[in-house]
Amino acid sequence: MSASLWRQRVQIVFFLLLIGIETWFLRVENLPQHQRMVRLYWLGVLPMPVRYADFRIVLAGIEGSRAGADVWDSCRPCAAAGGLPGDLPFNYPKTNVWLGRLMPEGWTPNDAEWIGPLIDVTFLLAAATLLCSSHLGQVAFSAAILVSPPVLLGLDRANYDLIIFSLVLLNLRVINKWSNGGAYVTAFALGLLKIYPVVMILGLIKKTKASLLWFLATVAAEIAFIFLALGQIRNVARNSPQTVYPSYGFPLAFRFLQSYLQSKKVPTALVAASGSAFLFLTCFCVVVMFLTWRNRERLIALFFSIRPAERSAFFTGAAVFSLSFAAGLNFNYRLIFLLFTVPHLFAILRDGEAAAARVGRVILVILFAVLWLPLFYRGPQGVFYLSEIVLTWVLFGFFTSGCLAALYPLFNIRGEKDMVTEIAGT
Repeated sequence: MSASLWRQRVQIVFFLLLIGIETWFLRVENLPQHQRMVRLYWLGVLPMPVRYADFRIVLAGIEGSRAGADVWDSCRPCAAAGGLPGDLPFNYPKTNVWLGRLMPEGWTPNDAEWIGPLIDVTFLLAAATLLCSSHLGQVAFSAAILVSPPVLLGLDRANYDLIIFSLVLLNLRVINKWSNGGAYVTAFALGLLKIYPVVMILGLIKKTKASLLWFLATVAAEIAFIFLALGQIRNVARNSPQTVYPSYGFPLAFRFLQSYLQSKKVPTALVAASGSAFLFLTCFCVVVMFLTWRNRERLIALFFSIRPAERSAFFTGAAVFSLSFAAGLNFNYRLIFLLFTVPHLFAILRDGEAAAARVGRVILVILFAVLWLPLFYRGPQGVFYLSEIVLTWVLFGFFTSGCLAALYPLFNIRGEKDMVTEIAGT
């Protein structure tokens, strides 16, 4: 069998697997409520009482705002749409409501029954486009992580992050090829919907003066937006659930330690202090910055020796994960942005030097473990939960170093720009 025919067959198998995954998941979603929740629970997912709950809540918030209600102060229809009791203040920026008002007025939370599957299918198609490969090992890895608990959690909720994921990929693969400046503008626009997508500008950097100017202009515009919308951002942050399961983020380690010490009846004054976790995060970031600077030549060789398309996706996924981790607690479905890093890591594994290949292999194993460990615990306790906390810190350190390395060549620090040109040939 020729190599080209083999590659085509591997890609066909991958897309058939994706079709099988979506078909299977739709069958699970259409089970009676109790059966659906039990099935998802045993797959490591903490399901909502109703399917596609997150997008139902979005539609309820838009509907309430149209009616003149201050949904950020109180939104009982949002809670009802998500199958929850009591009140659930809206936790999305106003830009989402303004955009939502372009939708037909007749849409209600019940329309999530047909919009939700469309969101899921769009996300899986985007993920297939990103992860499609002619290498059997990469195909098997990609199919496995697409049925991992964090991905299933996002699919079950028809979460807004699935839409953002698809738009980010569209920006990288289509708009950025048409216009680098247009891609920066799109990244800023996505940052108006949710702040974290704007960091994808790290994946848009090109070694040109124009790209530098666009980068600086986007950063300045985002800072101005945050300053002008600070009150709204605080409302969204206040309304966003800060649960420790199923979540990731820098506070989890301290909360786990505090819970453990309390169970042993040990004083917890140190870890209970509100600034302790942030102080540790700050010290950790300082150490990462120092080590990144000391090893910048190796890191540039590691991150810039692969094709630009895969490198751009890697920096995008690394930046979103690093920002969300440092910002606080996030539901696990946001781990879907780690998918952007997979093609680059496999390229390092295949084409990198021996040392780089070992790094790629280790990070892929850790990434796989982080995505699948939720299958083995059902709450914020136990060795598997602790293992996931530790491994997310490792990923945070690695991906943060990647983000810093992406900035060095742009500003031509001590000749790194020339070295990148020599390594990448771009």
